[in-house]
Amino acid sequence: MKTKWPYQLGKEVMQRLGTCLGQEGKVAELYPAIPRNTDSKPEDWDKPEHIPDPDAKKPEDWDEETDGEWEPTVIQNPEHKGEWKPRQTDNPDYKGIWIHPEIDNPEYSPDSNIYAYENFAVLGLDLWQVKSGTIFDNFLITNNEAYAEEFGSETWGVTKAAEKQMKDKQDEEQRLKEEEEKKRKEDEEDEDDDEEDEAEKVEEEEEDAAAGQAKDELQGPQHRLQGWTEA
Repeated sequence: MKTKWPYQLGKEVMQRLGTCLGQEGKVAELYPAIPRNTDSKPEDWDKPEHIPDPDAKKPEDWDEETDGEWEPTVIQNPEHKGEWKPRQTDNPDYKGIWIHPEIDNPEYSPDSNIYAYENFAVLGLDLWQVKSGTIFDNFLITNNEAYAEEFGSETWGVTKAAEKQMKDKQDEEQRLKEEEEKKRKEDEEDEDDDEEDEAEKVEEEEEDAAAGQAKDELQGPQHRLQGWTEA
């Protein structure tokens, strides 16, 4: 906590940049790569970025008196190479990532009571759990392990059995409730299936009856016609 939070001045402080560079090394030693001294810009390097379009032609109806002097459009110069920079090479003087040196802090004063408070007004918990039902009580902040064991036996040790029994009872009640709800839904689904089957059966019987009636009505005139022919 002493190193992460500014409760007191640090034991060490960073050395002034100008002083440490003068004592520890040169600025050039801070860079892993440096420009090559042997590289020089080629004589034909500098080319304009844009050039007139060689395919551009002045329109036939161009009137310089009204339209002004005609200028061809410009295009990107394929020979333009951009800004010239020398190639990089490994720096033989590079010593790795530079760490700012520190010196003893003349204003540092150790505080042995930095953790001591007469009263804690707030205690925060940052938790992640996948199942509810966890109970928290009797918080103790101490660096005395023996006293913590004694305090735990006198508080949590007395109530843990009853708390576990209560939790087991709640879990059992919840389990029975879930099973009852599951059975109720299954019974409702079975009733719905029976009603659907009964409705389908009635519909099939009605269709069969209607088909039989239609057949009888169709055969009736044929019998009468046959009897008249025989007569």
